[in-house]
Amino acid sequence: MYDSGIKAKWDYENVMAFAEEKAETRGIQKGEHNKALDIAIRMKLANFPIDQISEFTKLTITEIETIQL
Repeated sequence: MYDSGIKAKWDYENVMAFAEEKAETRGIQKGEHNKALDIAIRMKLANFPIDQISEFTKLTITEIETIQL
């Protein structure tokens, strides 16, 4: 009984650590995507060609075309 309680605690701690790590990774990716969108908006305002915006920001052409200014 004691061993199963410790195992359950370790399992819980490992699951939580994994979830936190994934959340941090997604946060970084989301932040990078938001930064790319901000750059794309500024490039569109400066009349850069869409293919060049896509090349610099790594956003798809569809994403860039749907940006409303």
